[in-house]
This record gives sequence, C-alpha cells and structure tokens, in this order.
Amino acid sequence: MKHPQDAAKLAALNQFIEQVYGGKLDIVVTELYKAIYMLHYLDRDLFPVDDIIDKVYLLYSMADALSEKEE
Repeated sequence: MKHPQDAAKLAALNQFIEQVYGGKLDIVVTELYKAIYMLHYLDRDLFPVDDIIDKVYLLYSMADALSEKEE
C-alpha cells in the first residue's frame, strides 16, 4: 500500500461495501454509474460545468478501479 495511514479508511470502506451491498462490487459499480448519469441533469446555473466534470471523473475512476478488481 502506497500510503499505510489510509489502511483504516480503506478497511472502513470495505466494511461499508460489505454491510450495504453484501460485498458485491458489481452493485457498487452500477450505483456509481447511476450517480454519474444523474450528474448530467444538475442545474448548470447552480453548479459550474467544470465542477460537475471533476465529480464525474472521480466517480468514473472509482467505478473503473472497482471493475478491474472484479475481473
């Protein structure tokens, strides 16, 4: 692990995925993609497009990383 101080946070995330999604990463990935889709409908007057794009990139990268771990 590149940053050992993050081990507890990763363990908490793993526990959350286990408790809420039964440890099924495919469900987590699907929900991340749904969140990405929903971000496209945010009011552009309330949230700058660049901010939305940043959040989409973050969520997409997380979904992609989780998908790769499944294979």
